[in-house]
Amino acid sequence: MEYPLDGSYFRISEINLEISLCDEWSDVDEEKTRLFLDGDEVFTFEKSDHLSFHWKGLAEGVHTIQVEAVDTLGNVTLSPLWHVTIDKTKPVIHIESPLQYITEESNFTIRGKVEEAGLDTLKVDQEAITVAE
Repeated sequence: MEYPLDGSYFRISEINLEISLCDEWSDVDEEKTRLFLDGDEVFTFEKSDHLSFHWKGLAEGVHTIQVEAVDTLGNVTLSPLWHVTIDKTKPVIHIESPLQYITEESNFTIRGKVEEAGLDTLKVDQEAITVAE
């Protein structure tokens, strides 16, 4: 599969798949190529050298994608699983200190927690800041 990459995250509930198939000795029978989402067959492709599919309405969470290809001699290959995550939930921030949001100090420490796995960046006034564990 060309897109999406295994382990991709999406913040919307739709994704586009781009798949290329080839066989060194015989042609791939695209009409027997099947697509699976979370273990359930969801689509059988029409004839094409480059296969694509658009999914809408995916639920939040981790999904697995797999392709089964058949060549014209009947040989079957099942692709490795690709994992994609739909994450539309905003992170939750809990500020523990300072308890008052107004201070006269020019330098101070903010202590708190962010409820989000895989948080990439934390910004204050649009500037990325260093976060200590």
